[in-house]
Amino acid sequence: HVRILGAPCLHHCAANSVRLPESRRPVYCRSMAGLSVCFMGFKPSEKGMLDKLANLVHQMEGEVRKQMNRSNVTHVISRNVTSSRYEVAVAFGVPIMSCEWVEECWKRRNE
Repeated sequence: HVRILGAPCLHHCAANSVRLPESRRPVYCRSMAGLSVCFMGFKPSEKGMLDKLANLVHQMEGEVRKQMNRSNVTHVISRNVTSSRYEVAVAFGVPIMSCEWVEECWKRRNE
């Protein structure tokens, strides 16, 4: 299959003797390599925002999970703090981040 990789990803892999990502999605950089995120607290009317954030996570080599459990999610991206999944994330000790965190990571994608 064809891989689409950004210059920051290629530079990182070459400089650190790391294999190129095997992702079928475009990977611009490796800012979120090794991270698995789960989104929570989004309303159906916010699907566009959710899709945009998930796309950014994928472009930074992160993974998006639909279900959260202690073993497969490293970070939760929460739109609000009123969901039961939020309480589960707190109980599991999973870091809870804002949508702005993803956007800030993307702003720094060339660093």
